[in-house]
Amino acid sequence: MIPKKFLNLLGSLLVDDDKTQLWISANHATATSDGVKVLTRIIDERYPDYESVIPKENKKKLVVNKERFLGAVKRTSIFSNKMTHQISITPDKDTVLIKTEDPETASRGQEEMKGEFSGEPLTIGYNANYLKDILSHINDENVVIKLDTPISSTLFNGETTEKNRDITMLLMPIRLND
Repeated sequence: MIPKKFLNLLGSLLVDDDKTQLWISANHATATSDGVKVLTRIIDERYPDYESVIPKENKKKLVVNKERFLGAVKRTSIFSNKMTHQISITPDKDTVLIKTEDPETASRGQEEMKGEFSGEPLTIGYNANYLKDILSHINDENVVIKLDTPISSTLFNGETTEKNRDITMLLMPIRLND
């Protein structure tokens, strides 16, 4: 494998009028262009089995409007603890409660919105920054969130990508302070 950072640098070296030379050996790759030389080590390791951490049986399903959900998470997270950014999500049959509380600053925030939930009720905690990052990278009107337990990984898809499985994002929950 060639590191992503090297490929990004290589992309900036490739200019239309430029002559770029690339050498690849068993352990290294070198690119030279207009007096600039970039060297990287080729990674010769087994790629991790990422499919082993993707849950196959998340039976609970939440479908929400992505923009409304992202907005609610952003507004609620303003009141979250600045170290943990902890928020909780409690889906019900046709609503979702997004809530946070920071005992250190005596602040709390909560917002309720519409959503479609199937499965046994649960409350699950996330780092709001990670959740916002995932939601902002879904290019669909609705987001499908597949859950199992408050301590097992959660899968995120756009509503159309869920059908063809192009993009699946995984987020680990955090334990909630009771």
